[in-house]
Amino acid sequence: MSRDALTAQIVRTLPTPADTDRLGRALASACRIHAPDIATHGLQVNLSGDLGAGRTVLVRGWLRAFGLSGPI
Repeated sequence: MSRDALTAQIVRTLPTPADTDRLGRALASACRIHAPDIATHGLQVNLSGDLGAGRTVLVRGWLRAFGLSGPI
């Protein structure tokens, strides 16, 4: 399977930081479920958006779901 076949673009607009945090936590859950595939094929996530778009909130939720504590 070519690398292009594994590429997807998802665009989401979330109304609140809490919604964005929940999406980050859901991504962490999906990573746990698909850990063998990620270990084999890798995972790249590109986040883009204007200042204040919520990238940090999303990543913070993702990392907190994996148990990371401390500043993010």
